[in-house]
Amino acid sequence: MNRRDILKSLSTASAGAALMQAGTAGTSPSAQLYVRDWGKGKPVLFVHGWAFNSDMWQYQMVPLTDSGLRCIAYDRRLHGRSSDPGAGYDADTLAADLASVIDSGRHGHRLSKMAHG
Repeated sequence: MNRRDILKSLSTASAGAALMQAGTAGTSPSAQLYVRDWGKGKPVLFVHGWAFNSDMWQYQMVPLTDSGLRCIAYDRRLHGRSSDPGAGYDADTLAADLASVIDSGRHGHRLSKMAHG
């Protein structure tokens, strides 16, 4: 990526920030998940890998939002702006967290998923 593309991406990202809605999706009394929701259109859900957070998807979310998609990303528990309840890092609980983001009513059940790691 050259300098011009980086500057263009940053200016688009700052413009896209106005479209961002952020909040939490409750998964249990002990955990709150940070959710970012950009744009309108068909929803695409982004899931980050271990030791990352939803910020890693910014460079994909900006152009996809510009092309008319709704981009949703969340920070898994213990990551980014989500809470650290001190427990619940097993596969079943992490899957329940993902289900709570999907079931939160913000984006319906018809969505595409992008994941890393």
